[in-house]
Amino acid sequence: MYESTRFVKSIRAGPSSLQIKDLAEYGKSEFGLPQFQRPLSWNWTHQNELLKSLIRGVPIGTIMIWEYDEKTLDMPQRSFDKFNQDSKKSKYLVLDGQQRVNFLTLLHLSSSQEKYLEELNSKGDSVYLHLNEDGGTRKDQLFTTRKFDEDYSTEEAMVCVQSLIKGGIPLKKKLEDGVFKANPNNKLIGRLYDALTTSEINVFNLGQDIDYKRALLIYERVNLAGKRLQGIDVTEAVYISKYQELFKRLNKDQKELSGPNKEFEKTFSRKRILNNITVDLYDTISARPKQLDVIKSVDKNGNELTPKMVEKSYKAVIKSLKWIKRQMISYFYIQNDKTITTDYPIIVAATHYRYCIEKKEDPDVGKMMKWLALAIFRNRYAGKSTNVKMDEDLKLAKTLTPWDMLMKNLGHNNDSLQNSDFGDINSDK
Repeated sequence: MYESTRFVKSIRAGPSSLQIKDLAEYGKSEFGLPQFQRPLSWNWTHQNELLKSLIRGVPIGTIMIWEYDEKTLDMPQRSFDKFNQDSKKSKYLVLDGQQRVNFLTLLHLSSSQEKYLEELNSKGDSVYLHLNEDGGTRKDQLFTTRKFDEDYSTEEAMVCVQSLIKGGIPLKKKLEDGVFKANPNNKLIGRLYDALTTSEINVFNLGQDIDYKRALLIYERVNLAGKRLQGIDVTEAVYISKYQELFKRLNKDQKELSGPNKEFEKTFSRKRILNNITVDLYDTISARPKQLDVIKSVDKNGNELTPKMVEKSYKAVIKSLKWIKRQMISYFYIQNDKTITTDYPIIVAATHYRYCIEKKEDPDVGKMMKWLALAIFRNRYAGKSTNVKMDEDLKLAKTLTPWDMLMKNLGHNNDSLQNSDFGDINSDK
């Protein structure tokens, strides 16, 4: 039974902080949700990211609560879990941070009662810390989930997170100073335990002096105002942290590629330049590949990502894009990018050019331009499968003769445009 021997004290109005273990206690007995709060949406990916932030000492944001007074305001509420919470007695309603509170509460509750595992995730799995995160079949997975079978595994170098919470300091010392003493990553055990118990999270209590309408307004502003950080933004930040000259060079080269009157600004945007760097380093269009961790970035081969790697990739990308632009103007006679309905195919063409230069071979410009025209006209990478199609074509682009297969991938059953409309594909004229 998950019970606390301490009295849950009131949270004063304004900013304060709570230890994670106390936050879980409030989540069980004192926190509720206003009826207008959105449903839970986190999956394991989000939970995993929160755990990684905690173990690395990264702040996980502020929890915003509204001190609800049922004597002066009668309003429907919802509970965090179906076992403990009597929503009519909730003292505080969470306006921002319900996903974090829910996960951390259920993580603590499931350390003592198995029934909470099914609320934690659909499979009812426990969470495990993997000490050998850089090796084995679980490469790069610091945390994983699976059916509970033991508190820890010396063979797999794994520790059950719920067992660590339940076992407390005695189990932490046993694992850190005994069972896994020889493991170079054994300090992760203590860091995780501290993160899930004594580390603090910021809380802001709006107090009792706000009404329902103002609470709803605050909820709307907190959750909808501003623009969410995207993967491409994180990607750029990581590249610049490795190669600090990149910021200035991006500004300079992007302006040059855009043209004096910004006639090609859309096609050769900052985002597309970054996409090309990612393709060059990781063979994927994904804005933030798995290896591009903000703490420990590695290249596609698992080697540490260095400033020289980013600089070399950037120079090759800019050279290829400038070359592609010249060919497009020469072959298509275009003066601006208004007729270029999609610029994704240019990424594939630029990749092939870089590959040819690396192999000291001349690219077949005629075939490349014919494929590029068809790919643009047919909007090759439209729809939800953009990354899959792009990654497939990128593999072909890293060969000397990709054109037959690339043309086959285009297909032409859904329109009247044929590659023959552009002359013999085997000709460079």
